[in-house]
Amino acid sequence: EIGNINVNNSIKLTGNNAVMTNISFYIMADDVLMTGFTLIEDQNDVAPIIATGVKNVEISNVKLNFTAINDYDGYAIWMNSVDNIKLLNNVISYVGTTVYNESNTNKKFAIFIEESDNALIKGNTFNVNVTSCHVDWPEIPAGSWNWVRTPYCEGIVFDSCDGLEFSENTINLGYNSRSGSDDTIYVLDVVNSDN
Repeated sequence: EIGNINVNNSIKLTGNNAVMTNISFYIMADDVLMTGFTLIEDQNDVAPIIATGVKNVEISNVKLNFTAINDYDGYAIWMNSVDNIKLLNNVISYVGTTVYNESNTNKKFAIFIEESDNALIKGNTFNVNVTSCHVDWPEIPAGSWNWVRTPYCEGIVFDSCDGLEFSENTINLGYNSRSGSDDTIYVLDVVNSDN
């Protein structure tokens, strides 16, 4: 069974090397530090660590092993509208598998951070294994000749993250299968960001 921990107050969570299985953290408060945990997750349908609409979140010295469920979007860490993120000295191991078709467009990214300024991602090791998947190129808006790539499986994604610092990290990325034509994997994808 999946357990959820809702973090709705500013707090320092210190795991002292605690191992937690199938427990997800939903960060809903400013000024949260999470350090010293081992998280093992294979039953969550989105992400073991989620934060949205807050600021000053630090995840450090965490070991996170996540195998995403096939029929859902799946991220080891997903943060949306979280300014001043710090991911420091973590080891993130992620497996995401999907089968591309027009009705199944589930996304598998090890790390997905969007609309979050001044992120510091430093000293981490990312072990990523995903499907090498077809990339759509829809025309947006129709008739504009503006073709926008839409990948479904990637390593680490930053979208609309101004002031990003990504340094001293190791990314080990492999693929577990192929799906669709012209399959592609983007290891590190930074889009719509002023850095």
